[in-house]
Amino acid sequence: MGFSDIFRPKWKHSVPGVRLDAVKKLRDYNSDILKTVARSDTDDHVRMAAIAKISDRDLLEQIARDDHSDDQVKKACVDRFSRLYGTDLKENLCLMIGAIQNEDILAAIAFESEDATIRKNIIDRVQDQRTVWKIASDMDDPSVKCLAVSKISDEALLAEIAEQNCGVKAGKIIVEALSSPTYLSQVAEKASSRKIRKMAEIKRDRLFKKEEKPVVPEETKTNIEENDLKRKNREDAINAIETILRELSGGKEMAGDALPGLLERAQEKWTCVNLSALAAAERIHFMEHYKSAIQVIESCLKTYLSEKKRKEAQSARLQTLINRLDQLLNEDNLESLVASRDEIAGEWARLGADDDGPESLMDKFNMLLKQIQEKIADHQQNMDQALKDQNDQKAALLKLLETVESACESERFFEAEQIVKSAKAEWQKTGERVPGYKEELTPRIEKAFSRFFDKLFEHRENRSWEQWANLNIKKELCATVEALFDQNNLSGLATQVRDAFNAWKETGSVHRDESDAIWERFRAACDKIYEICLARKKDILNEVNTIVSEDDTGESSEKVKKLQEEWNDIGMLPVSLEQDLKEDFRKSCDDYFNRIRALYEKRETERQENLEIKKALLDRAESLLNEPHSGKVVEEIIDLQKKWKQTGPIPKSYGDAMWEKFRGTCNQFFERIGREHAYNLKEKEHICEQAEELIGQIDAGVADDQIRSGLIGLQQKWKDIGPVPKESSDQIWERFRKSCDAFFDKYHEEANRQYAAKEALVVQAEKLKDSDDWKDATEQLKMLQQEWKNAGVFQTPKDRDLWQRFHHACDYFFTRKREKFREKEADKLDCIQKKESFLTKTELLARIINPDLEFEHLKSVPMNEQLSLSLVYRDEVLVPENNKSTYRNVLKQVGAIRSEWLKLGNASGNTDRELWKKFVLAEKEIQSVKL
Repeated sequence: MGFSDIFRPKWKHSVPGVRLDAVKKLRDYNSDILKTVARSDTDDHVRMAAIAKISDRDLLEQIARDDHSDDQVKKACVDRFSRLYGTDLKENLCLMIGAIQNEDILAAIAFESEDATIRKNIIDRVQDQRTVWKIASDMDDPSVKCLAVSKISDEALLAEIAEQNCGVKAGKIIVEALSSPTYLSQVAEKASSRKIRKMAEIKRDRLFKKEEKPVVPEETKTNIEENDLKRKNREDAINAIETILRELSGGKEMAGDALPGLLERAQEKWTCVNLSALAAAERIHFMEHYKSAIQVIESCLKTYLSEKKRKEAQSARLQTLINRLDQLLNEDNLESLVASRDEIAGEWARLGADDDGPESLMDKFNMLLKQIQEKIADHQQNMDQALKDQNDQKAALLKLLETVESACESERFFEAEQIVKSAKAEWQKTGERVPGYKEELTPRIEKAFSRFFDKLFEHRENRSWEQWANLNIKKELCATVEALFDQNNLSGLATQVRDAFNAWKETGSVHRDESDAIWERFRAACDKIYEICLARKKDILNEVNTIVSEDDTGESSEKVKKLQEEWNDIGMLPVSLEQDLKEDFRKSCDDYFNRIRALYEKRETERQENLEIKKALLDRAESLLNEPHSGKVVEEIIDLQKKWKQTGPIPKSYGDAMWEKFRGTCNQFFERIGREHAYNLKEKEHICEQAEELIGQIDAGVADDQIRSGLIGLQQKWKDIGPVPKESSDQIWERFRKSCDAFFDKYHEEANRQYAAKEALVVQAEKLKDSDDWKDATEQLKMLQQEWKNAGVFQTPKDRDLWQRFHHACDYFFTRKREKFREKEADKLDCIQKKESFLTKTELLARIINPDLEFEHLKSVPMNEQLSLSLVYRDEVLVPENNKSTYRNVLKQVGAIRSEWLKLGNASGNTDRELWKKFVLAEKEIQSVKL
């Protein structure tokens, strides 16, 4: 980097890479800068980066037509122009492309463009056969491909194009251009299109068909050989000249120091060319081209030598500046160093140095400039550091002075003494860089030192008297605490010790020799008192824990409260001693009172619940007073009394009044019962008489069910009447039970006999339920069902279980029977469907050998299904052009169908018989065919 680059914008930097990065970062609104870079930058890559951002049409056309622009730069203009305007300005675009000479770049534009006109324009300008061949091979547009093919004269390249998918039109042009039998044969064998191969084969046979060679006179042979030799000499001369011209044309791109060698080699080769083999016009034409090429190279060489001389002179002047810059490294005066550096850098910028490689003068100059810049920076840094050190020392001296003066006003003499001594030692070591400033402050700090030490001496005199008085006070405090050792009452003991400790802290210090001893005495006394208090508090905690662990119902709450009062009376101990103990005590007390609170709340809740229960019991007892008297009512009132006793206490405000009310209700109920019992006895005596009358009808031929129904009705009335006087209860019950037992004993004997008969029927039914003899088993089960009905009905749990077994056996058999006949129906349906399929195939086979046949069954088969099946069966039996073989195949298929039909068996029913008739008819139709 040159010195002047510091003051330039990045897009003007001497290094192309820096300029390129700067241009890439420019925005569209920097159009003036982009135009300047695109016109005048010396690096093609930088120019192309600027062109990619330009939207000025005129500028793009101007750069593209500029003869001095590189072809890559021109292509960049064409690409940008195409992106901006497409093919709307086709003529302008063609003019821009016309300024490009590099045929590879032209080919690249042709591939990128989609416009046929532009492609054709490029093909017209490209002369290199290989480049045209590449365009012809890769282009898809037939018209462009044909134009490219028509420009190629190299038959080998044309043959290669024909082998690709070139199209018939291009292939025709290729065949017309070929004259060599070798390439015509190659195209006839390998061309991508059959038509092209045919055209090449026809032309080859037409041109080179073998015929008998005519006899050529010797004189004619000699003339032919001479002409062949002249033609060969001419071709050799032209090839040699074209080689020389190509080498000279490439010299424009060569380095300048290689040009003399190029001229020498070209002149040497030219002398070897047989110009006499050329026609006069050809000789003049090639000589003019040769002279023109030589002049171009000589002009390039002249320019190179002139530029070389200029650079050598410039290098000498630049080397002088470098030597001067090198001498500046020994300069120690900062101002002179900076002035000389700026002068040399200015001269260097005016000369405009160029980069010539890693060892260039620019690198040397930049390296020396960097070293000088570092030296200037070091000088400046040292000066800044020296100034900083001076300021730091001044600040340190002033701070020490202020520290000592501040200590003179302090009342904390011990700390102030240490600070002043440290400041005095630091003052001795500080200030070597600012001796004048230190000397200026010295009288002031010495005065401060003297004042402080005078004040310190006075303080020490006064302090000795204070320490003696403090010692006496602390001895009294020790005696006060020691006097508490023998107290039995611990109330307030810890508080007294804490008060003594606070007084100790408020008392000033004592002499160093007495301090430790008096403190140990006081601390030991306090610790002993604290240990006594701590031991008692631990005992209190244990007592509370014991109460908490017991299943207490609240009687111990007063005891816990007294323990809390004792704990508080002892007073607070040091946190380090009782912190955990205090937390445990508080937690134990909280647990206890939380439990008691929950117990009281639970009791209150239960009392309220009991109140609601007893209210409900009272309401029910009062409602029973109005209900008719019965055994159930008595039992219920007694049950209410039991529930009342089982229910716990209720709130005291309700207790006595509610109990008196409930007891009065119950007494009133039982007084009424006594009056009703006598009436109930008369009713039950009447029921006994009715029962005895029914029993007397057993031998009179009355039906058992009628007697049974009457007795059951009397039993229900008996239950509804209610109790009788206790002294008559057993007697009246025995009378009624005796009448009922006389009938029901006989009734149960009949029921047992009927149960045995029905159980025998169930056993027979369960044996028949798994039978497969459907007809016989069905008849037997129906007979058993009839016998069951005739056996009569007894509604007992045993009878119901027996009926469930009988019913299940019958249902199981008839369900199996239904399933079996359902399977038979399914098999029958499947058999019918298969036979219908066989019939369809047979009738279709019949129509294969006789299409005129008509069958009724086929009319029910959908036409698309008939067509599909016909195609399948036709492929199986049809033998083309052989009717007999086809007929034999049909008979074979029909025979196989008959066998499968018979295997299925008889499905029974009219449908099966109708299908068989139709099958036999179709079979006869097939057999009746005569071939």
